[in-house]
Amino acid sequence: MQQEIDARASVSTQVQNWGVPGWTSLETMVNYFTNVQDHEPDIVVILHAVNDATSRLIDGYRTDYAHWRKHWTEIDIGPLERNLVRYSDLVGLLSLRRRGDLTLRSYIVRGDTKRVEVVDPLDNGSERGFVRNITTVVEHVLLQGGIPVLVTQPFSRQRAKKDGRWEMWARITAQHNDLVREIAAEHEGCVLVEAERAFVEIQKKQDPFLDHVHLTTEWQRAEAVMIVQALESLNHLR
Repeated sequence: MQQEIDARASVSTQVQNWGVPGWTSLETMVNYFTNVQDHEPDIVVILHAVNDATSRLIDGYRTDYAHWRKHWTEIDIGPLERNLVRYSDLVGLLSLRRRGDLTLRSYIVRGDTKRVEVVDPLDNGSERGFVRNITTVVEHVLLQGGIPVLVTQPFSRQRAKKDGRWEMWARITAQHNDLVREIAAEHEGCVLVEAERAFVEIQKKQDPFLDHVHLTTEWQRAEAVMIVQALESLNHLR
């Protein structure tokens, strides 16, 4: 994106990547207020739709996603192992592996959860956390005189049809994209980039995806070009 902007912008720019794989819109909202806003960005690009889906498939939905997390817990180890871990990362790694808690996903971030099987997540109000998170960031960016850019999430409909496990994620992602469109329409000054609809047309000719939602490197660049072209068309790069 930096290269594309440099080729078009008439002013000096700096692109900062604050995206983190696996984060939901909730983590992004917190990160915006605790880190990103301190840099006083002129333009904030937000692309969220699929990562929030899992939280809506878990029983006992809460808008703070607390139903989907567990708190940090300490591992009870003896004094000898404690001293060894202090001086050796390898010992710490082996200790986690031995306890079956090697990954951050299982050890720190997500708790034991139960999937919703009866209630349709598209019709139970569980989208309200996503809407609040995205809207809050958009409104604060506008309040600070910046330009929020909302990008709809491309995803593979063909793969969703073939993989029943992905079908519900695809439905939720599509709903989130519609909500993103509504948020953009409700906030004057917000830019909407229709990446999803663009990639629907692209998929008619070729498959740009590595999996259900992740684009190949080539098509990631194409998505970045879409965003930059949208900003350029609105004279936001002058």
